Amino acid sequence: MANEIDCNEAVALIVPCLDRKIGWEAAITAMANAGHPVFPIVQWDQDRKGYVHTVNQAVQRILRRDAGEACPPRHICLLDSNATPKTDGWLAKLVETLYIADDIWFVGGKGNCRTSWQKAKGPTNDPPKRARHLASFCLLLHCEVATRFEPLLYPEFKQYGADVLLQMVSTKFFGKKTYIVPEVYIEHLVYGRYESWWRHDQGLLKKMRLWKQYQLQDWIKGA
Repeated sequence: MANEIDCNEAVALIVPCLDRKIGWEAAITAMANAGHPVFPIVQWDQDRKGYVHTVNQAVQRILRRDAGEACPPRHICLLDSNATPKTDGWLAKLVETLYIADDIWFVGGKGNCRTSWQKAKGPTNDPPKRARHLASFCLLLHCEVATRFEPLLYPEFKQYGADVLLQMVSTKFFGKKTYIVPEVYIEHLVYGRYESWWRHDQGLLKKMRLWKQYQLQDWIKGA
C-alpha cells in the first residue's frame, strides 16, 4: 500500500496497542473512511511499558525512516486501538483544519471521553474552534512537532497527561494552538479511571504546571 500512495502526503497513522490483531483491525477500520492517504504504523507494546513509551517508539521509527528518504510524512495521527472514527472523511477534515491558520499544531474531534470540552454523544455541524488541549485517542499533529520535542511525549508519564503537557508547552514556548472539529466524532472505549498509572500521571501533570520544578529544556528543542 505504501508504494501506491505519495508518502509525503500520507498521514503516518500511529496505533499503539497491547494486541497486534486489535491494533491492525483498528488501523484498517480507520483507514476505510479516512478520506485521505494513510501510512499505518501499528506499534505493539510487547513489554507493557505503557502508551507513552509505545508512541515514542513509533515516532522514532518515523524519524529514522525520514533520515534515509526524501519524502517524510507531513502529519502524524495518534489513534488508540480502542478508538473508531465514525465520520466519513474524518482524517481529511482534520488535515483541512490544520491549515486554516499557520499557528495550529494539533487537531482532534469530538468523542465519548472524560474531557468536558471534547465530550459528545455524536458529531455536530459547528465550525472548528480553538481548544485548550485534546486527548490523544485521536489527535492529528504536524510532523514538525516531533522535531521540537525529544522524545515526542514526556517520558515520565505512562498513559495520560503527556498529550496535555505537549500541547500546553507548545502553546507556552512556541505559540502554537490546538483546534477541535465538532463535525468529526470518534467512538472511544473509556476504561476505569482508578488504575495506578492514572493516579500517577494525573498527579505528575498537576505538579508539572509549575514549570520551574522541571528541567524541560532537556526535552524541548529550539525553545
